[in-house]
Amino acid sequence: MNSKWSLLIFAPLVLTANFLCAIEDYWNWNFMKSVSCQTFFDTAIHLPKNFIFGTATSAYQMEGNKTVHSTFIENSWTLEKFRPQAGIGNDHLNRFKKDIEFLQQLGIQMYRFSVDWSKIEPEEGKFDDQMMMHYVAIAQECIKRGITPMVCLFHFVLPPWFMHKGGFEQVENMRYFVRFAQFVFEHMVKENVHWWMTYNEPIVYAFEGFFRGNLPPSKKNKLIVAGNVLKNMYNTHVEIAKFIKSRDAQAQLGICHLMQPLHPFHEYNLLEWAICKYFGRLTNDVTLEFFATGNFNWNYLVRGFNPDAPASIDYMGINYYSHTIIKQNSLFEYPPLIIHDQGRRPQETMIGKTAMYPEGLYWAIEKAAQVGKPIFITENGVDDPVGDLRDEFIKKHLYAVSKAVNNGFDVRGYFYWSFVDSFNWNGGFDEKFGLCAVDYENKTFACTVRKGSLPFVNFMRKRVGLQAIASV
Repeated sequence: MNSKWSLLIFAPLVLTANFLCAIEDYWNWNFMKSVSCQTFFDTAIHLPKNFIFGTATSAYQMEGNKTVHSTFIENSWTLEKFRPQAGIGNDHLNRFKKDIEFLQQLGIQMYRFSVDWSKIEPEEGKFDDQMMMHYVAIAQECIKRGITPMVCLFHFVLPPWFMHKGGFEQVENMRYFVRFAQFVFEHMVKENVHWWMTYNEPIVYAFEGFFRGNLPPSKKNKLIVAGNVLKNMYNTHVEIAKFIKSRDAQAQLGICHLMQPLHPFHEYNLLEWAICKYFGRLTNDVTLEFFATGNFNWNYLVRGFNPDAPASIDYMGINYYSHTIIKQNSLFEYPPLIIHDQGRRPQETMIGKTAMYPEGLYWAIEKAAQVGKPIFITENGVDDPVGDLRDEFIKKHLYAVSKAVNNGFDVRGYFYWSFVDSFNWNGGFDEKFGLCAVDYENKTFACTVRKGSLPFVNFMRKRVGLQAIASV
């Protein structure tokens, strides 16, 4: 139906729809124009002294699929040869000590890194102790340099043998991931590792892997399967949390959830409203409700209840990048009447295919607060190859965090994704999220702080007692 006719026919219902969803909010950022970036960080960002600044990476994106044995191990991503491949990534497998030293120079206080299950257990039941000790060495190097390690057990890649068994689709397979988590924990706890993240963005894995087909196993339109996958992952998280907490009184466990507000392009289009409401619940509310109450309700398609869910997390991790605007084309656009998620507002600053919308981070914090646990921003970053938008992106999003903290929300830390450029899934090496550039051309993989990152880096350095870097 043409959007103009929608206004005439459904106008009496628009008021009701406005109570179901919220049109996005835009703040007045004019106050930023009169101050330099460094002055802005010093005067507009107000965070407690114990607020933690961190960064995050994933094993495959940094290491590729190379092992300590100089061999290459297949995983769920490399099995799909049509996708970009990481190779040796940033050679983090060999360079991790230099990279962690660089983290220290940036003023980073906590480093969230993942362990690669496909390398640690390449064959069912056969664990590679040398590969495990590589990840132990990363944790040791962090602690040596005063950086707290946070270990993530899953960041999108899985062993082929697990995939062949049906992966997270089959509830009986959950015991394999639990066994792997226990193996990793037993090695890490000896090194005083107490911060854990079971899953990075399980909603993304479920939705993109089984509904949109953008992640392995690349299935499409399997909405019920996606719901079952997510429920299995969350119940497994609870089981792992029980195990870890029973053996380490200092353990801090959390989950990393991508928060993404959905907004209708036209305030009067009820179809856009309905899509935002339906998929907004799946992508945001289902997760928050599960960890707040134990109730799992995938829009009534998949349901469950786990009474131990609320006690299974000590913090709620939020990943935030932008929002999604659902738009229905009119008869006068091409293709006519199609619904898509590429609607954009004229006042928004575009960065590639996404818009800069820092107000959404405040929304995410406000919404995640319903879980009743401390909040960490576990990922926030921008793909900015040129480097002229990174400083604006960081200071606006950090201002949103500061505003939330000063309005009483319990936000404990901010992790920038990522401290260096790295392989970025379907974007390959073309996307540049790093605070620091990496020398891929000469294969040295050396890191250099970007000019647009400098005010933020100096802000972090100052907080840990390091002198500012004058220039790059």
